[in-house]
Amino acid sequence: MSRDDIQVYNPRKSTVEKIPLIEKMYYSEGYSLSLISKQLKLDYSTVENVVQFILHGKRSRSDIARDSFNRLTQHQRLTFTESASKIRKTDRGYIDKLSKTKQGVKNPSSKLNEIKVGKIRSLYNELLQEGRRKTESQHLLAGMFNVKRSTISDIVLYRTWKHIDLSSIDSRSMKMPRDIKNN
Repeated sequence: MSRDDIQVYNPRKSTVEKIPLIEKMYYSEGYSLSLISKQLKLDYSTVENVVQFILHGKRSRSDIARDSFNRLTQHQRLTFTESASKIRKTDRGYIDKLSKTKQGVKNPSSKLNEIKVGKIRSLYNELLQEGRRKTESQHLLAGMFNVKRSTISDIVLYRTWKHIDLSSIDSRSMKMPRDIKNN
């Protein structure tokens, strides 16, 4: 690496005088670079360079988000978290539309189909009748079908693939494999 490759930042004297203030505002008080540049009447790139090359570097995105959230009042925090959860949980029209358009094999990222879902439900019931625990059965089936255990749980509890019923699947394809019976 040559000397030309190393980036050197030499701030003006007026900027050097403001470095302690920039440090306090950025790290202690959690102000953004743009807010600091506005309040101190400095160019944004100047403040960015001071933080990057003279001080300890930029804060991580998670630190910035945490600082922003901590600056909110208690009422603002409650309002923010409640409204965010209400939007996710109560937008019924969106949820219904999404669930119908991306249902089952219509979802391009689906690893399963109706027959596999029927097998999962059937095999799960057989494993429980043999005396296996719920999570143990779910782990076995997850490994068999190359999905996560939580996916199996959602299927057997009819949270997902609700439109598939065991009675609509051919029962001849539902036999339990020998390797599961012997485990």
